[in-house]
Amino acid sequence: MKQELIAEYLRSHGLRITQARMRLVEIFLSRKNAFESADLEKEITGNHDRSSLFRNLQAFIKAGILHRIPMENGDAFYALCENALQETSCNNDHPHFTCTQCARVFCLPQVNVPPIKGLPSGYAVESSQLFLKGVCDKCRQRKSHGPERKAK
Repeated sequence: MKQELIAEYLRSHGLRITQARMRLVEIFLSRKNAFESADLEKEITGNHDRSSLFRNLQAFIKAGILHRIPMENGDAFYALCENALQETSCNNDHPHFTCTQCARVFCLPQVNVPPIKGLPSGYAVESSQLFLKGVCDKCRQRKSHGPERKAK
């Protein structure tokens, strides 16, 4: 994506344009899977420290660019919101898939989370999350073409 489009995208979400924010958008656009904060730290180079990264992640979440995916072990992954480049709101009501082979996390926005029925009176669902585990398409292909690789 061209730098001008990324800058306009940040502006349209009410964010100040900085080199770090431009780079973060590029990183998220470069892959289809979600990023763990440690992976983002490795991707960011130059004068970007950990606290700046987390401030930018929080600003992106607040602006509706990213959503946070909490994991069972307490870690979190971050992913672009569905249609993030066209819309200003973030809908996180979709399943998240963790590959048991490569440990990558994917958003599945094309899959609907089934409605919850039978809630006790007085409860109102505002959002929901569904976590799925299995083998992603790339690992399934790799498994059928060569030795199995286990995630770290």
